[in-house]
Parts: sequence; C-alpha cells; structure tokens
Amino acid sequence: MSTAAVVPPPILTSPLVLPTCSPQELPLPTHLLNRTLPLVIRGAFSPLLPISLAVLIPTSTPTISVMVASDDKTFLDDPRYAVAHEVSTETFLSALTESRSPYPGPRMYHRTTVPTALARSIHTLPFISTLSSPSTQILTPNSRLWISTPGSLTPLHYDRCHGLLIQLHGTKRFCMIPRDEVKRSGYLHDGISGPSHASRMKGTDEAFVGGIGCDEFVERWPRVRETVPWVVTLEPGDALFTPCGWLHEVTSLTASVSVTVPWDLTAEELDERPAFMAF
Repeated sequence: MSTAAVVPPPILTSPLVLPTCSPQELPLPTHLLNRTLPLVIRGAFSPLLPISLAVLIPTSTPTISVMVASDDKTFLDDPRYAVAHEVSTETFLSALTESRSPYPGPRMYHRTTVPTALARSIHTLPFISTLSSPSTQILTPNSRLWISTPGSLTPLHYDRCHGLLIQLHGTKRFCMIPRDEVKRSGYLHDGISGPSHASRMKGTDEAFVGGIGCDEFVERWPRVRETVPWVVTLEPGDALFTPCGWLHEVTSLTASVSVTVPWDLTAEELDERPAFMAF
C-alpha cells in the first residue's frame, strides 16, 4: 500500500497583506482615524508625480550629506548602524540612477527637511483635509524627506509616534509586526546593546517574504514562529499610515524618495502605551 508524502508545515507563517483604500473611499476607515492599525492609501499623492530628483537635489550644490551604513545595507539613526559622510552631488545622483541588479553599492541615505515647494504641493491635495490628525498643517518641522539608493534597508524598529509615509519615487517594501506581538516576539534591544526601539532581529523581510535563511533565522529567534507579519509594497503616489509601536522593516527595492510625517499621541494614547514603549 502506498502512502502520500507528508509535506512539512512552513517554518514561518506567510505574511498578511495590509488593508488598502483609495482617496475616493471617504470618509477614511475608522481604524485609520482611530489610529490603531496600519493602512495603505493607494494613489493618494499621485497628482504630485512625477518627482524630479534633480529638483530635490540641486546640482548647483557640489556636495551632499548622506548616511553610509557600517554593513553597507542597514540604516538607523544611530552611530552603531550608520555614520554621516559628504559625497559629491554627482556621485549621489549617479547612484540613484544605477540600473544594475543587484545594486553594486555603496548604499546611501540622504535625510533633509521637506522643500517648501513640495510641502505646499502636498497641502493642496484634497486627501490631506480628510485626516483628523494632524489637523491643519500635516507637515511639521519634524517631517523629513528621505532619498535612498537601491537595496537600502531600515531594520526592524518601532516609532514612538504615529506616522504617515508618502512614497514619491521608486518602490519600498514594509514588513511589519503588530504592536501586541512586539514584547514576546520582537526581540528588542535593551538600550545598551542597541537602541531600545529597535529589534535585534535582522533579515526579517528576507525570511518572511523571500524565504531566505529561514532555518537559521528561526533557530536564532524561535519566538518569531508565533508572529504573523504584515507586508506591503508601496508604489509612487501611495501612502502608508503606521501606528506607534508597530515594528517595521523597510527595504528600498529601487532608488526611493519618501516623505515621513510624524504626529504626537493623544493624552489617552499615552496612558495606554504598552510598557516596552515607556523607555
């Protein structure tokens, strides 16, 4: 008597796809307005496209400040991950238009304030007026413009405030772990070995999305078996709302331009923060 082969269960649970909506689906879903779950808004900022890299990075400026990762891949605003360097503007623009795959490097990230003209354009979009928070001026002094070369990666970390990421050029993929799973399965740094808002896990996206190195990943971080991440790839014109406390790893699949918009928690939300966010 023959028996069918037993197929072993997958090492990791397949990621879930983040919920999406369009700017025409208004009012926005309650969980965005209540700021409890992530949400992708497809095409919300498409009227701003295309974005010219030459406008954002004037060639009249001979050099530009960029972050260079110590491992040539992983970027976090911490000297243990990346340090600032001055490179020629021509070198950076050339890296952003590199078409070879895989990208030969070096990988670089440029972070700066949002240009005034771009900020004004963002404020003219009808979508902005539908957000209940922030109220009138969505772009605050803490808003940032991020420009990255292909393959740049921000490791798994959480933010202590809510945020909206606006994708203006290229594609980015997010791999996210829900806030209620972070304490058990997030493997956060203790604030000494690394920043307390960052996970010790590396390669989360590769393991869950690409299936690369799953055995080694699970052997080192066994509790990750118990989590179900969410993934989404942002295209130009898309936006992603991320509530505070959600771990997220971000990969620039191509050269990328994004604007991040943080805003503060309410007094009630501050009182309801989980313990791991208090430090």
